[in-house]
Amino acid sequence: MNQFFEKISALTNGKALMIGLILGGLYYFMGYDDGAGIQAQIQVIAKQVNEAETKKKDTEATLAEEARMKDAVGKLSEQYAFISKKLPSELKSSEMVRGIDSVARQSGVSVKFKKPGTVAKKEVVEELPVDVTLEGSYSQIAQFIYYTSNLERLTRVLNFSVYAQDDSRERPLKFEGQVVSYKLAPEPTPKADQAAPGANPNAPKEQEP
Repeated sequence: MNQFFEKISALTNGKALMIGLILGGLYYFMGYDDGAGIQAQIQVIAKQVNEAETKKKDTEATLAEEARMKDAVGKLSEQYAFISKKLPSELKSSEMVRGIDSVARQSGVSVKFKKPGTVAKKEVVEELPVDVTLEGSYSQIAQFIYYTSNLERLTRVLNFSVYAQDDSRERPLKFEGQVVSYKLAPEPTPKADQAAPGANPNAPKEQEP
C-alpha cells in the first residue's frame, strides 16, 4: 500500500490528473447511480400495487354481486314455494262457480250472471276466469271482493266496475267483473315423434317380422 502511495506521489501533476479523470470516468459509468434506477423500480412496484388493488376491488365486487344474486334467488325460491302451496294442480270451472256462489251467500250479494271464460296459459300457471255480474249494496260488494281475494286457493277479482243501475237510490248497485283463479301449468311433455338424444333421424326403421 505504501509503495502505491509512493508511486502516486512520484507522478507529475499532469499524469495524476489524467489518472484521476480515468478513475472518475470508470466510477461514473460502472458504479455511479444518480437515483434513476431506484426511481424506475419504485414506479414498477407502484404499478404492481395499483394493479393488485384493482384486482382486489374487482374480486370484492364480484363476490358482493354473487352474494346478492344468491340472496335474490333464495327469496324467489321461497316465494315460489309459498305460491305453489296455494295453487292447485287441478281446477275445474264448476269448482270455481261453486266457490263464487259460496262467497256470494256469505257476503249477501245476488248473483245474476256467471260464465266461465277462456283459459289463459302462462309459463308457470294457467288462469281460469269467470265473468260475473252481481247486485248488492256497496258494503256487500266490498265484502264479496274481500272474501274472494282471501280464499284458500289463490283467487283475484279483476277488470271489475261497480255502478248504479239508475238514478234511484232504492235499487242495488251492479257489479260486473272477472273472478280469476290460478292453477299450476302442467309440465310440457315431449312429442311422441321426437327422436331420442343421440339417435340418427335418417336411420332406416326396423321392420316388424
